[in-house]
Amino acid sequence: MRQSVAVLDAAVVAAGCLVQGLELTSPADGATVTSPVRLSWIEPDGTDAEEPWRFEVSVWRPDGTLAWFASTDGTYAWAPLSPGAYTWTLEAILNDQTTASAGPRSFAVVP
Repeated sequence: MRQSVAVLDAAVVAAGCLVQGLELTSPADGATVTSPVRLSWIEPDGTDAEEPWRFEVSVWRPDGTLAWFASTDGTYAWAPLSPGAYTWTLEAILNDQTTASAGPRSFAVVP
């Protein structure tokens, strides 16, 4: 689990191949939303039902502390967050430990 927010690319080289297509879809960067927040994404290219991706969703406070974390095999997660500013990142992981990352993307939660 990461302890601070870093700029991540949506494609990484892992196990000798380029993983592309992982994309954050909502909320839009800079959006204002209410809680719970629906965080959603598009799976990386080449997704295979026999070897699905596992997604680790992290939501960060402005001071770099982790506000919320989830692990899922779906393409969205609901984050119950208090009002405030947040940034979220996503990591996709295959069983062979191939990874792809996307983010960060910022949003604000209002009452």
